[in-house]
Amino acid sequence: MSTKYSNANFLVLNSLKAKIEEKLHKCATLEEAAQNFLSVLYDEFAASTILIRLFATVRFKNLPAQNQDFVSALAKAKGVFPLINEKTPVLSLLGSRGRMAKWNDRRKSAGHVGIPLVSKDFLDSIPMMSRLLKELGVEINWIDAGDTKIVVKTRGNAAGVFFVLDATSAEDSQGRKIISAQDFVEEYNIKTVFGFGGEYGVCDTFITTIIFTDETIDKSQAEQFMFLINMFKSATTSLALKGRIFA
Repeated sequence: MSTKYSNANFLVLNSLKAKIEEKLHKCATLEEAAQNFLSVLYDEFAASTILIRLFATVRFKNLPAQNQDFVSALAKAKGVFPLINEKTPVLSLLGSRGRMAKWNDRRKSAGHVGIPLVSKDFLDSIPMMSRLLKELGVEINWIDAGDTKIVVKTRGNAAGVFFVLDATSAEDSQGRKIISAQDFVEEYNIKTVFGFGGEYGVCDTFITTIIFTDETIDKSQAEQFMFLINMFKSATTSLALKGRIFA
């Protein structure tokens, strides 16, 4: 029987930890691990989870051809294609789970296949991703310096939390809705959105999970789940190091 994030307690979290450890054991790729990880979370908290996704940075040259085509088309549409090169880090969708069948396969995503980290201005044009990276401690000025290694200055490789209390009203410093897809927010009654993420430390891969819920929770409740991303990193470090990303 599923529960809500607001009802999570020590027993629930301890049980969740055991389930995740079991599901991540012997995964062959980061994509497989991501999908298993999200499935455990979704099944446990289906009562209030609308959609949950996991992203990881992958160099453009290491993306599947279909992903490269998507990223190239996006970059051309946004006028940043000249900034793309084979080493460009792309925040890539590795796993997806949700209430709609089409949300249970990353390949069926229409608009979130990958976001090229090509410039600070480009990232600033995407309110949710800009806020996400900043709250997780990712410095984005390194992009304009021509570097290709993500810099997490405030926390090193520790986990951080991304938190939006109310998806319908939360705005950034420019007055833009942080969750810009307000049609999605309205249709599925999205309330609190939160996530957690961090870098592996031993390689330049950064991962993050984003959870869209239909309940209101406070930040301290969201912070209870920070340990999960460290569990995921611990179980998948060898896959990230060996470049075993996609199935």
